[in-house]
Amino acid sequence: MIKKNIATLTLPLTNNYGGILQAFALQETLLELGHTTMLINIKPPTHSNFKKRLEYMKQRIRKVIKNTPVFEPDFTSESDKKYINRNVQKFIDKYIATTREVSPYFKFDDLKDYNFESFVVGSDQVWRPDYSYYLANYFFEFLENVRTVKKLSYAASFGVENWKLTESETSKCKQLISSFDAISVREVAAISLCENYLATDSTMVLDPTLLIPKERYCDLVRNASLDKPKGNLFCYILDRSEENELFEKNVAKSLNAEAFGVMPRKDMKNLTQHNRDEFVFPPIEEWINGFVHADFIITDSFHGTVFAILFNKPFLSIGNAKRGLSRFSSLLDNFKLKERLILEPNKFEMQKLSDEIDWGYVNSRLAQERERSLAFLIKNL
Repeated sequence: MIKKNIATLTLPLTNNYGGILQAFALQETLLELGHTTMLINIKPPTHSNFKKRLEYMKQRIRKVIKNTPVFEPDFTSESDKKYINRNVQKFIDKYIATTREVSPYFKFDDLKDYNFESFVVGSDQVWRPDYSYYLANYFFEFLENVRTVKKLSYAASFGVENWKLTESETSKCKQLISSFDAISVREVAAISLCENYLATDSTMVLDPTLLIPKERYCDLVRNASLDKPKGNLFCYILDRSEENELFEKNVAKSLNAEAFGVMPRKDMKNLTQHNRDEFVFPPIEEWINGFVHADFIITDSFHGTVFAILFNKPFLSIGNAKRGLSRFSSLLDNFKLKERLILEPNKFEMQKLSDEIDWGYVNSRLAQERERSLAFLIKNL
């Protein structure tokens, strides 16, 4: 295989543990294959509070018309963001090679001096318009007039099973994707979306975090010299609610377990200079450490589910329709674990906590899928 200098492209790295680790894992995989690689370092735009409020009002209007999601504006100052993300940024600086910062609207000329020979977009929800600052660049608009490089997607995701692109976005992205050398996606639903709306075939592959063995993640924990968590029921819940908190307590009681988590406070509107330490995101290694030592895991996160599977820990995944269920269904179906997805925690029958998982099958399936996914990269790079 000819060794290449490869650029990877994903959503901006902020404080999303799963998003950061999938970028890390893809880079590790490409390095293991003998390539050199860097992540295109997109810096999210900063807006005034007035612009944020205006965008929030627009979202509320779109919700009434098109039932699209509404995201609460984040008025956190740049200095506070830097402070609460400092542990996460330390991991990025240490383990992920990046280009200089570019805006979401970057051009090929911004990267020309890196002499990249191939560009890989993915993984994560790079093709979900709600999450992308400039969607066209995730379909390589910045390479539109460049004929000397290879272009492919690896485990790109739309995040949801329904088509979210506007008519103009669809037309543009359909044109752009036609010049890809190879297309792979992360979910079964994405295969149909590519075929029906972008008139192109695609292959389903593993999320990058599953391409590298769990021992590599354990190395990260060992290098960080962390203590064992004070608990054995790891609760990684992104969307806190009274229902989810009650579910955690009931599971802990049924398992005679002690629950623990790693997430900071999320009520950013209450952040002050006096309490901002409570909002600091713990090191990513501490998050991984939770999976290493847990006896059971409850999560509503896609990558939380991924790591429970990777570490062979019994788990339950709380489905969240707003965040998209197709990612969970596709992942769990692939390993015959769909019964681990629960949509109504208040109706869960606690006796099912003792249901065993066939880890022999899961690990065999993971080995097969890993080989097939790596073959996609080897063939198309």
